[in-house]
Amino acid sequence: LPLTLRHVAYEFEGINSEYGLESVFQWQSLVPDRTAGFVHLGEDNFPFAVSMYHSLHCLDTVRRAILEADTYTCTNGSRDKLDMAMKHSKHCFDYIAQLLLCTADSTLEPIVDDGLEQNPSAVPAWALAGVGVTHRCCDWNQVRRFVE
Repeated sequence: LPLTLRHVAYEFEGINSEYGLESVFQWQSLVPDRTAGFVHLGEDNFPFAVSMYHSLHCLDTVRRAILEADTYTCTNGSRDKLDMAMKHSKHCFDYIAQLLLCTADSTLEPIVDDGLEQNPSAVPAWALAGVGVTHRCCDWNQVRRFVE
């Protein structure tokens, strides 16, 4: 995008953040209705997807696939719908992994369980919640204002 992003401090919230699996409205509110996260630039007004919104779309796709799998398991729902959700999720999962590597957030996250500091190689994934840790982030609201 033709703009210089400001950096802001952002403290990650815990599992009770507003972006849970079943928080449909919150997920929908992240992407501008009018533009759906696309911009048109240049003389030819060429369309581009803004990576932040593509990433949010992908994460939302994975979120919906998890819910769809849960619905299918619990109610014997549509196998075609589940297969389609899973196929799209595979692309999204890969895309999000590459995005995380691209951003290379090097913020240090402390171990949550005091007893694990003695043997860091034995740290289970749940001990690295990242909650309450402040990250240096780009101001995503600035991107949203530009896209809107």
